[in-house]
Amino acid sequence: MKRKTTFRIHSALLLFVCAFSFFSCQESTRGTVRDLNPTVVEIADSASPNQPLVLIDHCDNADYTAVLEEDKRLGMDSCIVRINPIGKSTSKSEIIQIPADKSSIVDCTNEYVVIRSSCGGPCYTLTFVFTDNRNKKQFDFAQRISNSASLIGYFRNEEFEKLILHNLKTGKEQIVSTPNQKAMNFGKMETMLIQGNQLFIEYTTETNEVIKKVIEIQGVLK
Repeated sequence: MKRKTTFRIHSALLLFVCAFSFFSCQESTRGTVRDLNPTVVEIADSASPNQPLVLIDHCDNADYTAVLEEDKRLGMDSCIVRINPIGKSTSKSEIIQIPADKSSIVDCTNEYVVIRSSCGGPCYTLTFVFTDNRNKKQFDFAQRISNSASLIGYFRNEEFEKLILHNLKTGKEQIVSTPNQKAMNFGKMETMLIQGNQLFIEYTTETNEVIKKVIEIQGVLK
């Protein structure tokens, strides 16, 4: 009798262990499926062909709202800027070739929307999309003058010894000599300020000397 009782106890224990292992495996499998589901859904959403426009940035002005979007239908690094005047049914759109993941709106003035784009290194571009019927303008290593909405400075082909002043309204330009600039500054002026018909600039040389200049700019201002 003792042997039969012992056999039954062992058999019951064995059945219990097998049943416990079976249900544990079922729970483990279900847990794995739950963990994978969010990833699958996220990938499906991001690759949806029904969402060709991806919002990058936006800004609000007293007169309009501006939106910067990537348009995947136009290919890599193709973006659209939309300017929607408040209270009007018409809007303005401009297509610009800029890196979508390295671009943002930095200002919205009454005259234009400013978009800054980086190349991933020290180089960068400013794009001006105007609120009127003027076409957009792009400048490398551009710098806005703090007290002027129409005049900017920029450098062409990384020639940092030639600061180019550009009038956004008239298109007039003037070259200012800026020799021996500190290479690591990539043309950035410490100061750019207009007083009357003169431009005041400051920049640092390779020997850490601060150069101050006063330039007559009457011609480019008109």
